[in-house]
Amino acid sequence: MRRLFVLWFLFHEGLAKIKFNGEGYENLLIGISPELLHQDSNAITKLIENVEDMITEGSNALYKATGGLAYINSVTFLIPYDWDFETDFGTSEVYEDSDIKVVSSDCLMSSTPHTFRLGMCGEMGDPLRGEHISLPYDFVSQKNEDYGPPGKTFLNLWAQYRYGVYEEHGYPNDERYPLVYYEKEQKGTKPLPNACSNVPLQGEFRNWVNDTTCTNNENGLYDENCMFFANKSQPDVTSSIMSLAYIDSNEFFCNDTTHNSAAPNRQNNYCNGRSVWSVISESIDFKHIKPKQRDTTTAPKTTFKVLKQSYQQFILLMDVSGSMGGDKIENMKSETKFWIDDDYQLKDGSYLGILSFSSGFTVEHKLTQIKNTDSRDDQKKAINGLTAGGGTEIGNALIFSAQLLAARRKGGIILLITDGEESGGYSMTDPQVLNTLKTQEIKVFAMALGDSASDKLEQLASETGGTVFFIATDGNGFTDAFGETTTMQPGSTLGRATIRQENAPMMRLPNVKNFHVDKTLGKNLRLEIKIPWHNRDIHGRDFIKGQLASSDGKTYPDIVWANARIGHISVPSVPENLNWTWTIDTDRTQPEFGTDFVTVGFITVTSERANNDTVPLKIECFLEKHQEEGDSIFKAFAKVSQGAEPVLYAHVKARLESPQADNPDFPPCTRPLLDDNKLSDNVTPINDGTYADFFDVVTDCQWTITENTRFNLICEVVGDEDSYMCDQVHTRNRLMPSSSETSYCCGSTIPEPKGKSMTGPFERRDSGGSIKLSPPTNPSPQPKAPARITDLILHVEITPEKHYLIHMKFTAPGNNFLTGKAREFLVKYSTSMIKNDADFDAAASLTSLDIVMGSLEAPLPLTQVTLIAAPQNVETYQTLYIAIKTINNEDLFSPISNLPSIFLPSGQPVPVPPPATTSFFRFGLILSTNEQDLAECECPPDCDAAQIMSCPEQSDLTCSNSCYCACQSEKKFGPPFTLSDTNQFAMLTMERTWESDKSSHPPCPTCPCEYDLQKTVDNGNSSVQSCTCFCDRKSIENEVEADVYHSNSEDTFLDAEAFFEEGAIPGSIFVELYEYEDIEENVPQPSCPSGGYSFVYKGCMSGFCLALNTCIVNTFFYRDSNVHFSMKTSLYIIYVNITNTFDDVMCPEEFCEGDLAEYCNDDHTICTFQSVCVCTY
Repeated sequence: MRRLFVLWFLFHEGLAKIKFNGEGYENLLIGISPELLHQDSNAITKLIENVEDMITEGSNALYKATGGLAYINSVTFLIPYDWDFETDFGTSEVYEDSDIKVVSSDCLMSSTPHTFRLGMCGEMGDPLRGEHISLPYDFVSQKNEDYGPPGKTFLNLWAQYRYGVYEEHGYPNDERYPLVYYEKEQKGTKPLPNACSNVPLQGEFRNWVNDTTCTNNENGLYDENCMFFANKSQPDVTSSIMSLAYIDSNEFFCNDTTHNSAAPNRQNNYCNGRSVWSVISESIDFKHIKPKQRDTTTAPKTTFKVLKQSYQQFILLMDVSGSMGGDKIENMKSETKFWIDDDYQLKDGSYLGILSFSSGFTVEHKLTQIKNTDSRDDQKKAINGLTAGGGTEIGNALIFSAQLLAARRKGGIILLITDGEESGGYSMTDPQVLNTLKTQEIKVFAMALGDSASDKLEQLASETGGTVFFIATDGNGFTDAFGETTTMQPGSTLGRATIRQENAPMMRLPNVKNFHVDKTLGKNLRLEIKIPWHNRDIHGRDFIKGQLASSDGKTYPDIVWANARIGHISVPSVPENLNWTWTIDTDRTQPEFGTDFVTVGFITVTSERANNDTVPLKIECFLEKHQEEGDSIFKAFAKVSQGAEPVLYAHVKARLESPQADNPDFPPCTRPLLDDNKLSDNVTPINDGTYADFFDVVTDCQWTITENTRFNLICEVVGDEDSYMCDQVHTRNRLMPSSSETSYCCGSTIPEPKGKSMTGPFERRDSGGSIKLSPPTNPSPQPKAPARITDLILHVEITPEKHYLIHMKFTAPGNNFLTGKAREFLVKYSTSMIKNDADFDAAASLTSLDIVMGSLEAPLPLTQVTLIAAPQNVETYQTLYIAIKTINNEDLFSPISNLPSIFLPSGQPVPVPPPATTSFFRFGLILSTNEQDLAECECPPDCDAAQIMSCPEQSDLTCSNSCYCACQSEKKFGPPFTLSDTNQFAMLTMERTWESDKSSHPPCPTCPCEYDLQKTVDNGNSSVQSCTCFCDRKSIENEVEADVYHSNSEDTFLDAEAFFEEGAIPGSIFVELYEYEDIEENVPQPSCPSGGYSFVYKGCMSGFCLALNTCIVNTFFYRDSNVHFSMKTSLYIIYVNITNTFDDVMCPEEFCEGDLAEYCNDDHTICTFQSVCVCTY
């Protein structure tokens, strides 16, 4: 049995506005971005007319493509409230809920319309998850037909958004989704366009970059820029809309009869070879509807209306039942009054009413427009007198709140704050309550105060299109909850950004922290401090003091207390790009206030945009359940952007946490989010500004759920000197163009932009709302299967000897989904499609004899795996399909990987490699305090015994173990190198000599770490193969991203600064090696990171030159222990000795050169000596 959790999501499914009435889609919302420059009335009219034409044509296309099952019935345009255009104001419509957004062009997608989706195949798009159809202003204002009629373009985008299907074509220079694939024909190779059509296509293959005839590469295949341009007039071609929409007669989706499951496109990849129509027909809209016999030439008329976003109306619905007594009600009163005072979250022009409820309900303040400070003060006075007592009757209060809002107009927001279960009256999920709310288009945003808040809150919020926020009893979480109200206000939602927020259940005083205000901010810098207790003594003195200080020397004291629990420091205007420091302390002038610790709720730093022409950088946070692997696994997404421009190479992390920051049962659980298109970020391209990763609350978070428990999702981003956006719009497009005059990209990756706009340092934070977990039905955790491989890429290499080699690249999953090291990969290949488990089982298996490089043994999860294989007895000039399953240590199999194919144009299998003659098999450096680690140095059979240096007796300092084996063996390298629990840092090289040429070498063993160097050197009649692996166990355990880096330089293979930036253990040794042909070459000058001591050797011997740099992170000096290690290759031996005494005999053999360095403390009472010798054989 799989361990299951019961989960309610804050995201409502398909409830934003769109309704399908059995034939037509109603309430499609098209929002025009407030960030677009203000348009005059004529420009707005023209824009709306063009979009109306596109939707009308698209509705007709949808009606025909679905056989009359659906069309677009009604559409609402939502324009910014301050645009010069005469029209009515809306009710509940907000820009963030738009299904279609008219936006400015961005540098990655240019002026191409596209659908932004995060979900899996068949999942409906959800605006609350940030999903939408994006129509760039430049596209709709010009009626662009580069990809075919606009109506077909809309249908393509709509199918992706509503039905969860994907495009059926390839992309230039894309390994995963190429433009062309191949099949065997009688005379050799036949190129085919990566598309789906009901009949063979007529057209021409041309180079889309320079508009010339396609040329063949060395393998007889077209180059990567060769693209098929179909003839626009082909009456027999009727499908597929998802590939070549510009063909005049192409009006349908490919179905099970016409689908091309062999084409390597996104639809086949993400939907496992299913046709587009099979996915659409099983959608929630059509699953139970029978096809209709009707004339589908023209769809029923679509109606349009244009509205301005109106000021929002709120009901603040506050629980004053008996359980709310004490700090709960006081914190609630403080937070609600603080929100009422905030004219950014509650704008002038908004309407607010206040109700309290217990055993009944009371109107504390009628629904009134917020106009000025006086009207805000009146609302706050209504809160001051609230006291706790009585039961909890929520349903009745919800109905009356809805009636108050409906008396003015439809729509509105109920902000419900409650801490307990219902005790009478209508239940909050009673049909009468829910129907009243939904009929009046009222959303409920619930704040669950404490662990005892009703489990029904998630259903209430989900069915009304709202959200649930979990608030700790000390008030932690209110800031995020009330911050959500900014997205419901008219105008830009990007004006204010949260720079930093810290929970501080126990703060050491004075508390001093640094933060940065970047160049996009600078107005109304604000530090808020919230405490769960009364700050003032009986004499009215404030216990907590604080100040802000900027790097230009200015200070801003002191905290202004809005009430006894919430205070702030505000700076109206600050220069851009300054570093800031906050200092929080007690009032040291009062002796009775002196203390070193204080209980604090949390601290938040925010700022607003520098001016109206500047769009702040932002992060948006989303969480969704991973449907395939049970309810303990979730995927977190974050979008980092500045307006429409994605931000690349930022450092993003997501955190699941209990708002009770010091809860020992649920410590915060953090995962880095990556924009790499691998297992977690596999839906969107590399470098598109969308970052993602999985959480497993059992294995990653180590949480034990014994009762219903809510958690909040937090996303944070830090930018640095490497983070950037484009500053030059690319002339490229993602839809399939009809001619080579229109540039084209991007499938699985987005290329480097032409120009970069560096963000500089910045910080942002966002809340993704709450999830609720319930105890598992099976209290004994059951192992999960490994995660599905989703990024398998194939490439064929033809060697000079005309041998074919199949390259496979993918990301390794874990033993337990993405955790732990799985056992092995099962790789299957076939000349027929592998569509299901039965096909997989029937296919042939790759064995270790077929593997030329790499290993079928699984490495650590998220390792990038490269396998090179030459399967025997496979004929050329045919397509080979390859699929992988991962097997874990419990014999559980992962789902079948994505299903790429490769065409073998020519060549023969690589012959089975001959036996090795000599192999210097294994070298390792291990720094450890545990002598048991020496057991790791074992030689395989038929090899000399291992040579071991053990640690000195009674040494509690770091010691070393080095070993190597000389082997005369026909076996491959043997077992891969592994890390023990106590091993902190290890370096491993393996080398073997072969009589044959280098192409016949068997693979290197698996490197369990981030960096794997493999190299082959021809040496006369033999060749030498070396494999090198560097490991830093500390970084692996903490899941720090890539502490060891591969530099872009061909001369260097390790970056010292990058290696130590996360902090290596004391005594760790770092070695840089540079090989070059001439001592006069411009060899990179190595340097030691801060805190380390460097020794550099550089010279030539016997015509061979090298440079060697060693660094010791010497936070202590070696006292009673020495470190000795050597590194052997075919041409030299390097000896490194680190001792506590001077060593005159530092070079143990002839033909050596070397030098010695010493490192001493300031008074020279403790020294460490390092000698390096480089010797030839």
